This record gives sequence, structure tokens and C-alpha cells, in this order.
Amino acid sequence: MLWMAVNMNIVVIAPDYRKGPENKMPAGITDVETCFDFMHANADKYGFNADRMTLGGESGGALVALGAAIRISEAGHSNKIRALFLHDPMVACLAS
Repeated sequence: MLWMAVNMNIVVIAPDYRKGPENKMPAGITDVETCFDFMHANADKYGFNADRMTLGGESGGALVALGAAIRISEAGHSNKIRALFLHDPMVACLAS
């Protein structure tokens, strides 16, 4: 991820979100969603383009990023998310 940030001129924001088992779901998802919304609203202040924001994570962090993306989308703001970068997300698909 650092290589991409340096070579592609990407701003990386890594929120410190609450993790389990001390914190119940969706605490971490809420933290990431709140951080994303704050950074989107303050992109000009921090010098980056809000229209190019993505969410990403690895393993359990990818699950948290996906959860935040779903909540942002359900709130009617899916246009805020340009892309998802999910590396080895810990998710399962169940088919009936």
C-alpha cells in the first residue's frame, strides 16, 4: 500500500478503529464511516480531491472497509466512494 501511495501520489488515511472482542460490531465500521465522512467533508482543507476517495483494507480490515462502504451506500452517498481496495477480505457468501 505504501508503494502505491508514494508512486501514484495517493493520500492514505488509516483510522484507528475499535476492534473486538472488547468492542461489539459495528463499532469499528462506525469509526471508519465517521472518519471517511469527515475526510470527505474536509478534503479541501487537507489538500486532496474528495471525488477520488476510496476505501480499503486487508483481511479483517477489508471487512471493516466493506461494512463502512455498505453503510455509506445505504445512506445514499455511494457516489462518495470511487473504488474499493479489499485485499483478502474475511467475508463469506452464502447461497440458499
